[in-house]
Amino acid sequence: MPRYVQQSKGIVMDANIKRLAIEAGFTAWDEEEWKPAGIVFDWADADDESLVNFCHLVVRECANIAYEVGLHRQTKHEILRRFELEVTDEN
Repeated sequence: MPRYVQQSKGIVMDANIKRLAIEAGFTAWDEEEWKPAGIVFDWADADDESLVNFCHLVVRECANIAYEVGLHRQTKHEILRRFELEVTDEN
């Protein structure tokens, strides 16, 4: 069984996290010259709806990955159901 070791490089905002957060409704600083150093998102603009949307997008992404790597469609649907996300014939 493979053993996974977490690398301690600190918190990293990768492209996938940024993409999902923007899709969820968070405002990114992007290339603003006056943005705070090392800060990617304007957290003063964050709201509960954006956080819930972000969590749902992450769960959907994980469910899709599970299905892509060979788990049964039922597994994907169960992941979605556990987080009270809609299950349709399309997903």
